[in-house]
Amino acid sequence: MTEAPPLTTRPPRGRAARRADRAARRLRAARRGFELSAAALRSAALDEVERHGLIRTVLRASLERRAQTCPADP
Repeated sequence: MTEAPPLTTRPPRGRAARRADRAARRLRAARRGFELSAAALRSAALDEVERHGLIRTVLRASLERRAQTCPADP
């Protein structure tokens, strides 16, 4: 007669192990939230830098046009 394969169910886990699992899940969720916040902050910072670059370019072009239409007295 052949023996039945062993059951693959997990042994009962203790209270401390369940608490550790819950703590690990909370930590992963907090880390994911932090990473998403950091990514959003980096994106906003890059947008701000890009916007300032555009403003600088527009102001320089405006000054150059003004200098061409109203040359300074020598």
